Amino acid sequence: QALLLRLQQTVLVDPVPLLKRITAPTLLVWGRDDAMIPFSNAADYQRALAHPTLVPLEAMGHLPMEENPQQALPAVLQFLTKTDA
Repeated sequence: QALLLRLQQTVLVDPVPLLKRITAPTLLVWGRDDAMIPFSNAADYQRALAHPTLVPLEAMGHLPMEENPQQALPAVLQFLTKTDA
């Protein structure tokens, strides 16, 4: 149901005000060949987020975790297990 509602959404909302509210460390796993949200938008997300980490993935589109989980997963695991000593 959530997917169907999302597909029916036709009004684009500026994400920056919402992103600025996020204070937690945030991982951006972004395919360089993303045709839905272009990789160039990653710079805007980085500026809006308080603590961003960007992982650009070559030859990937909008769903890197589905397109090539073997390439996307290591960055996620590293981010989740990182400790600030």
